[in-house]
Amino acid sequence: RSGVLPLPTGEGLRLFDAALASDAAVLAPVRLDTGALRGGEAPPVLRALAPAPAGRRAVQAATSAGSSASAHGPSLAERLAELSEGEGEKTVLDLVRAEVAAVLGHASDRTVRPEHAFQDLGFDSLTAVELRNRLNRTTGLRLPATLVFDHPTPVLLARHVFTEIAGAAEPALVDSLLADLDNVEQELVTKLAASEARDRILVKLQEVLLIAGGSGKTSDQEIPGTSGSDLESATDDEVFDLLGKEFGIS
Repeated sequence: RSGVLPLPTGEGLRLFDAALASDAAVLAPVRLDTGALRGGEAPPVLRALAPAPAGRRAVQAATSAGSSASAHGPSLAERLAELSEGEGEKTVLDLVRAEVAAVLGHASDRTVRPEHAFQDLGFDSLTAVELRNRLNRTTGLRLPATLVFDHPTPVLLARHVFTEIAGAAEPALVDSLLADLDNVEQELVTKLAASEARDRILVKLQEVLLIAGGSGKTSDQEIPGTSGSDLESATDDEVFDLLGKEFGIS
C-alpha cells in the first residue's frame, strides 16, 4: 500500500554490492510499485518518485483550488447534526472501522470488530499515528498521537471522536443563536417598533425565556424573579432586560 514491494534476497545482495562499489553518499535499495505511489497512500517523499500524469495534475490542482466549494458536500459534523445520537455514534463507528481496515490493509471493515483491542488487531505506534492522521483529515479534528492507546478499542475510540465532534460544533451553534437574537433585537427596535407583529414576537420570546429557564418549565410556571402575571404585564423594556440577562447580551 505504501508503494514499497518485497525485495528478494538475491536481488537485495546484488544491490548491496552495487552500493558498496558506488561513490554516492546515500543509497536506498528499494523495489517500488509506481502505480501504488500514485495512489495517494505512499509518503510524499516516495510519491515524488512517480509524479501523476499531466492530466491528473491538472485535476488535482483544480480540486485543491476548489476545496472549500460546496461540491464536496456537507462535512461530517454537518451530517451528524442531522442524525439522532444513536445514529451519529453508529456513523462514526463505521468510519473508524473503515479507517482501521485501511491502515491494516484489510479488504473489508467487517474484519474489524468494535470490541477488539487495537493491540490485538496488530496496531503498533506507527499504525496508531497513521490512524490518527487519517481520522484528523476525515473529521477536521486535532486528535492526539496517543489516541489508540487512550481509547483502546474501535467502539471506545468512536465514542470519543463523536463527543469531540459534538463539542467542537457547540460554540458555532451558540454564536449562530446569539447572532439570530441580535437580528431579532434590531428588527424590533427598527422595522417593528409600532407593529402588531411585534406583540406576536414578544409572546414567542417569552415562551423561549420559559424554556431557557430549564427544568422543563411550562408557561404556567415561574421564571426566577418573575411570575406569569409579571410577564403578561411586563413592558417591552422589561422583556428586553429579561432577554439580556438570560442570554448574556445585556
